[in-house]
Amino acid sequence: VIDLPGEYLTHPHLRRSFLASVQDVEALLYVQDAAAEPPHIPAGLFQAVPGLRLLGVVNKMDLPTADLERSEKHLAALGIPEPYYAVSALKAESLAELRQRLQNENLLPV
Repeated sequence: VIDLPGEYLTHPHLRRSFLASVQDVEALLYVQDAAAEPPHIPAGLFQAVPGLRLLGVVNKMDLPTADLERSEKHLAALGIPEPYYAVSALKAESLAELRQRLQNENLLPV
């Protein structure tokens, strides 16, 4: 499991570090803040890593400014396939479907 800061994706001079960091990674769990304007990430960046499985999560769905549609459009533009998982830290049950997929695909750390 690698937790990379978003700056690795949004700052051009750090993208090389992102690409180097994920070369041996099986899957990428991309988390988009539902209340924030989506960051600029170049199209095709994730596809530059052969065999990388992509999963999209939209968090902070409990906030009044959450915009699920905008967030899902952003995930799609990045080439992240559906389904997307809308979650909230205030509602543990919102994580159940995502947790089940991670278990089914053996992506949870042991």
